[in-house]
Amino acid sequence: MNWRWGRLLFSTCVFAASLQWLTACTVDDGSDSNASKLTWDNWTAVALTPFRSENQKSFENVMRTFTSEELARALKIVAQTLVSRDPTANELAQAAKGVDAYKEVIESYFATPSFQTTHLNYYRAFFEMAGTANGIDYDEPANLAVYIAVNDLPFTEILRATYCVKNENGELKKKPCSSFNNNESLAQSQGAGVVTTQAFLQKWSSSFNFRRVSKAFKFFACSEYPDPTDPGMTEKEISDSVKNFSCTDCEPACYSCHRTLNPRATLFYVFDRSGKYNPAIADASQAQDPNVANLTDTNTVSFRRDLIKENVQIRYHGRPVKSVKEYAYWLSENKSFRDCFAQRMVNLLLGRGPYEPMPPEFQNVRDDVKANGFSTQKVLLQIATHPAFVRGMEAK
Repeated sequence: MNWRWGRLLFSTCVFAASLQWLTACTVDDGSDSNASKLTWDNWTAVALTPFRSENQKSFENVMRTFTSEELARALKIVAQTLVSRDPTANELAQAAKGVDAYKEVIESYFATPSFQTTHLNYYRAFFEMAGTANGIDYDEPANLAVYIAVNDLPFTEILRATYCVKNENGELKKKPCSSFNNNESLAQSQGAGVVTTQAFLQKWSSSFNFRRVSKAFKFFACSEYPDPTDPGMTEKEISDSVKNFSCTDCEPACYSCHRTLNPRATLFYVFDRSGKYNPAIADASQAQDPNVANLTDTNTVSFRRDLIKENVQIRYHGRPVKSVKEYAYWLSENKSFRDCFAQRMVNLLLGRGPYEPMPPEFQNVRDDVKANGFSTQKVLLQIATHPAFVRGMEAK
């Protein structure tokens, strides 16, 4: 090796190691936002951009070598997954012309009623609810997810929308949310997409609001509690009302879950068991109706003080949060949300369950989610043209 190149390589490694040590001292709030911190990941995102560009070029070069047989096999899987049918003879003939024509066929699917219907069925199963009962539209979560996909909105809208979506004879339309008694001004200040729909809130109502929190974490971080990435609250901040919540010498140690579960659950205390916004029920100074108030595990009326001590500030990854809306926003900014979205979309096209680990071949799909604007359509298209998909990743 030329001595000048050796010195340059050594200097680069020393600089990189020094910067890694320096940025290790910064606080990582879990956010996927570059504005929130300077970390090693952020630096390498800039420093390694030329190399990633070369990597993208290599992907594109491989795409140019796809055979018509490979594209036909891939298109069959894509069509069956996205529009619930086999590709037509014309579509197969078009895709055989090369990867650009193959992309055009897939992009045409996104504008079809079949894509909307198929995606709706996917999200009904994913959110574990559908239909209408007792005046509640349990399709609200799925409708919102499909509305986002069909209109090519960022998927972060799933936790930020201040409106609900109704399916009127196949047409998805924005509407006020019943959880806020159709009060659009209230929804603007408190709405948080799926997790503040009446369907979600009523379906997952439970003692201490734990199911509301655990389902949100599973759906949007693809994980179960405890949340190891968030230090949460100290055992002294967790309420003594239920001793197990703050227990650190139990087996298993209850505190490991409740340090993050309890603060997030307290935020949902402003919604009653029917899924309506009702902040008065969180007021321990007033007598509460047990038919609508949040309950303990013994079916007695529960208040926030059962979970968190009085005057304690709720935190999410060290950041103060005052409402479900703020919590949902920062969850949508978290890397776990990005990774979960990519994982689910990859698994969708591979015919796998949503929570199965994403094959490592598709790591660049996850890394590119933000660059793709959290677009369902762009992410699905990237997966469908990925060499690992087109060349041998059989649907299971």
